[in-house]
Amino acid sequence: MYRRATFTLRSRLRHIHTSSTLRQQRASRAIIASSVFISGALIWCSNKEIIHNDSEWPGPSQTSSKVTRDSDVKDSKALQSLVWGSNKSKTLLLGKEDPDSIRTPAIAEWLEDVALRDLVLHKDHAACVDARGDVYQWGAGYFGSAKHDSPALTLQKKNIVQLQLTESKLYALSASGKIYAMEASASRQSLSPGSPTSASSYPWWSMGWLWGEEEVVDFVEIKPQQQLKRCESFVSMSAGNDHLLALTNMERAFAHPVNSNANVYGQLGFRRIQVPDLSHPFGHSVLPVQLVPRSLSDVRSGKDQEAWKDNDTIRFSPTIYEIPSLRDVSVSQVAAGGRNSFIRTTTGKVLGWGANEYGQIGLGGSIIVPMITVPTEVIPWQISHRTQMEYPEEGKVDIYMVRRCGRGILEICLNVDSDATQNMVPIVPRSASVSQTGHVLLTLDTSDGGRAGCDLLAWGKNQDYELGNGKKSSVPVPTTINMGDERTILRKRKEAKVMDLQGRLWRGKVEVEQTAVAGYSNSVVYWKIRKL
Repeated sequence: MYRRATFTLRSRLRHIHTSSTLRQQRASRAIIASSVFISGALIWCSNKEIIHNDSEWPGPSQTSSKVTRDSDVKDSKALQSLVWGSNKSKTLLLGKEDPDSIRTPAIAEWLEDVALRDLVLHKDHAACVDARGDVYQWGAGYFGSAKHDSPALTLQKKNIVQLQLTESKLYALSASGKIYAMEASASRQSLSPGSPTSASSYPWWSMGWLWGEEEVVDFVEIKPQQQLKRCESFVSMSAGNDHLLALTNMERAFAHPVNSNANVYGQLGFRRIQVPDLSHPFGHSVLPVQLVPRSLSDVRSGKDQEAWKDNDTIRFSPTIYEIPSLRDVSVSQVAAGGRNSFIRTTTGKVLGWGANEYGQIGLGGSIIVPMITVPTEVIPWQISHRTQMEYPEEGKVDIYMVRRCGRGILEICLNVDSDATQNMVPIVPRSASVSQTGHVLLTLDTSDGGRAGCDLLAWGKNQDYELGNGKKSSVPVPTTINMGDERTILRKRKEAKVMDLQGRLWRGKVEVEQTAVAGYSNSVVYWKIRKL
């Protein structure tokens, strides 16, 4: 390459040599030397060829080169939400850019000045509830492709407050205590004019067109098998892979089968359910069936249970049932694992049932059975006056939290100076979000009860940048999430201007707080409405 450039340089500089006198040549020697150097450099650059054996320049990064810092979010007058991790299924939406991976926390432009009632992430699809209580869905699993699409408005005018997702369904809880089920795929949500609507548990012919309220998205209401007591309604729910748990304001626990695999490991807590009789012309008749738990050998061999035609649709069993063994138990919290179930009683006891081949129910090493079919008390350690297990009253917590254990070593390591009491006080976990793919986001009340903000810690699997540190190495201990050279602090605002997802102002002075959600190999921090 250098020889080629030198040869060209000589051929183009031959006109410089003339019949001038020696004195003139000496006088212009400096000028000629400078011209030769500059011309040679320009010619070499213009004739430079790419050697294809060299590694190709990767080009600009898919994401913005600007590093988002915690102060950017803190000092911004607008509400700004953060996303990072895997975006292969387009469950994280940045705005104009849409990379497959987001290495560090980045601002999601579509959530500018938006506070949500709830946000949930699944493997291939996601959903949220905006300030008005309307449901939006998006992701490759919802739209049917990885093409970038903005969230689609699906369920509206139901005043939704909470969402839960499974692989094929979305469950929505309204402020009035009703539970609705929808398909997780847009192609299965379509409802042609005049077709049966699903405002109730059993299909009926819609008359909404008379009042201009015809539904365009198919859904069903999940109703209890027996009518609830007067003034009783559902207040929370939690979904596993194939089943759903729900709690009423009268401390009763219910379970719902998402599909025919809902009780493979005994996670429902009962066997008998009802499914619609498809042979009936109007679908008002039901058939009693049993979902019998399978043995572990049957599960491993891949033996299928009896299947129904509508096994995986929202009309498979639009009914929710009270758990028989818990009818005389006052329940304060329900939590569904992928293949098991847990409840916490008002007295602080924890009961679990379902898959237990790895001891995940927590019954101790002396109980070795692949599944537990009835709620059984969980005793994670021997309770003594030196050990205390506590559950925070606000927020959903999927892990046990201990304030004092052993000789108090844990408490000593997690103390902070309180300006209010002028004493050392223990740092209390505020909330935890546990991903099914293996990472945890933990929010700590490190600033005197969270008045000045809460630290966000993360640990676990990190193969898709879900911990937000720009690396792919997993982290075995809780570590702060940094944004640039600043650690991430989750804050509250008492007088925030909140927009809905249609770009309309909802309210001008709303109390909101930043909330962390651990998704499938990704993470989100969004502004959540504290009080409606």
